[in-house]
Amino acid sequence: MREYTEQDLQNAIVDVRNGVAVRTAATRHRVPRGTLRARLNGAQPQRTAHDDQQRLTANQEEHLKQWILRQEALGYAPTHAQVRAIASSVLKPQGDHKPLGRKWSSHFVERHLAVKTKLGRRTDWKRINAATPDSIRHLFNLYETVSWIPPRRRHNADEGGIMEGQGINGLVIGSSQENPNTVPVKTINARTWTSIVECISALGVALNPLVIFKAKSIQEQWFKKDFLAKHPGWHVTFSENGWTSNDIVVEWLGKVFLPQTQPEDPADGRLLIVDGHGSHTSDEFMTIRDHPKEQSLANNLIKSFDREHFQKLVVNWIVDSQQSFQQAENPRLRHIFEYLNPAVKVTDAHISRHTVRRLAIQHFEKHKTRVEGILKEAPGQIHAAFDGARSRNRHTLYGVTALFRNVKNEPQEIVIGLPELINRHTGENIAAEVLDVIHSFAARRRLN
Repeated sequence: MREYTEQDLQNAIVDVRNGVAVRTAATRHRVPRGTLRARLNGAQPQRTAHDDQQRLTANQEEHLKQWILRQEALGYAPTHAQVRAIASSVLKPQGDHKPLGRKWSSHFVERHLAVKTKLGRRTDWKRINAATPDSIRHLFNLYETVSWIPPRRRHNADEGGIMEGQGINGLVIGSSQENPNTVPVKTINARTWTSIVECISALGVALNPLVIFKAKSIQEQWFKKDFLAKHPGWHVTFSENGWTSNDIVVEWLGKVFLPQTQPEDPADGRLLIVDGHGSHTSDEFMTIRDHPKEQSLANNLIKSFDREHFQKLVVNWIVDSQQSFQQAENPRLRHIFEYLNPAVKVTDAHISRHTVRRLAIQHFEKHKTRVEGILKEAPGQIHAAFDGARSRNRHTLYGVTALFRNVKNEPQEIVIGLPELINRHTGENIAAEVLDVIHSFAARRRLN
């Protein structure tokens, strides 16, 4: 059986609650019958059953999962250690400084069917970055997801050199749907003795470069007189072999890129495009946002978009404005959502008409208990009113409304049901549907 998603399982649950047999629903949506039965009996999803015991919230884990998938798409599937480092960098600003367990990343993979552990094959970046039509289209598809960042804050950096101590093939975390056993991970083989790190914006504005010399130490006075005097604003550093390293790249990010590109509003995002250098995927480079001055780099990636809240807003709009559930699949509407916030596409936040239906039912069931409590506390009798209408897709629906005075003696009106009349439209059948709604709210004895 193929890997199934939580949405597949929820769609199967909706079918069963609408009269479809468990076996049929499980087969239709390709989910295990045992899992479906357990969920129908009240079992919670694995990822939410122990939310109170998880270090990261469900929303934070969702963002981390999407980050892993994006890194693999870029050719940098992260290792277990890197995933733990990113998770720790999210926890620290919350005041949680306790180290994550050695098996935390393995348990994270078990909680998310979309990712799995597989072998990362070190591959020369030139082989991966071959200028094929597919790779170019893929690049621009990724680039489109950050179109909300203006050109003046988009930068591209490049340099010669390699990361010191490049490892061999190892285990990484990536998508469970594509390349299930192995995945190429970019690396560089070419080496240079002196490196210059350069960066330029999409508008052609160049930042001051960083020059890396081969040396065990540098004479600061010589550089001030003969080099920096001729190149004010440039930065210099050294390494024993003249190549860039993790520490040097982090130094460039903190002392060159971040200060020179600081936006007026710290919450505004910046885009930095880098090549296949291995140091760009080091833990230090990716978690530099722990420092206050660099915190804004992660704000727009992690905190600016709430996938579940977005989906709730879409459902509320469809229900409140009485739109067809199929509007959620309208290509033009989806394009508008992606234009307003590219995170909609990146996090795969679009919903289908089936999901709209499921979420609407969940929302109804969630608030049903609250309505029951309000009706129970009503001091007087409850009056019921109903009326029928035919929907655009020719379903006959009856809206049932409860009218009463609440505990403050204020008149109140609540819609308590919208049953569909499938049988003949006789008074007996209509009454049965209406009374069934009233009975479900434990209000029948007080019906006027």
